[in-house]
Amino acid sequence: MSAIGLIGLGSWGAKYVDTLTRLPEAELLAVHDASRQTLDEFRADPGVRKMADLDEFLSLTGMTSVVIATPASCHFDLALRTLEAGLDVLVEKPMTDTAVQASELLQAAESLGRVVAVGHIMLHHPSFQALRESVRTRTNGRVAGIESIRTSAGPADTDVLADLACHDIAMAIALKGAPVAARARRTDGCGRAARFELMFGDETLLRGQVAWADTPPVRTFRLHCNGSTVGLDQNVPNKAELKQTPLARQCLDFIRCCATRRAPVSDAGLGVDVMHTLDALRESAGCAGRWVATRQLTAVS
Repeated sequence: MSAIGLIGLGSWGAKYVDTLTRLPEAELLAVHDASRQTLDEFRADPGVRKMADLDEFLSLTGMTSVVIATPASCHFDLALRTLEAGLDVLVEKPMTDTAVQASELLQAAESLGRVVAVGHIMLHHPSFQALRESVRTRTNGRVAGIESIRTSAGPADTDVLADLACHDIAMAIALKGAPVAARARRTDGCGRAARFELMFGDETLLRGQVAWADTPPVRTFRLHCNGSTVGLDQNVPNKAELKQTPLARQCLDFIRCCATRRAPVSDAGLGVDVMHTLDALRESAGCAGRWVATRQLTAVS
């Protein structure tokens, strides 16, 4: 059984609490939140310690790994401190604020011999795993194009590209490798919607749309392969079957990787690639939607 700590008791932190306390492979040892009020109001099982001091939390005897489910602006500092405390880390998406920070975390994990997983939850969706296997076996991995649409009701005060597009970026990278260039345009005056494109090394394009919208959410991810189209069913499995939910699969993968020291399905390297892509998209959105190289972050024609 893996003894795990959790930082962050917001909406996603609550989902992790529910998941980890139900998994027989996990023991939720302690929780930490920067808000004393949030911590006081949290109703934990008797065996879960509520800890206000981060240093005390990170030095807790017996804890071997930590899940970070805070706002993205906190991810880098918290993950780095956790790694330096000798603990493995599962950090929610987006991995950090920038690709530079993500690369620093990757380097720290490698030098310290720690496991880092990033919460790109769609990589653990059974339908995505089936889709990836179908592409591998039916088309030898050849994909002519990808289209995606993703909408959500919120939180609409966060970056729509970082919060929504990163799901489809992560799936595309898992299928095609890192893109070589990206471009994006904000499609409303409030930053609530955007269109974006990714170009891969073989000139395959992903064309995507993301938006904060009050209408029922749209989740479309389609691959065009050899004249046919393969779609992804993104309906979440029945929550009663906890071990089959994507979040439970993600936690189990992290726990097993911590035990075996192998790379997670969504490892730090993939997280870095996603952040390079997001940096390029945000730069492109600020320069009239021009193509931007995903590594050098230099606008290209």
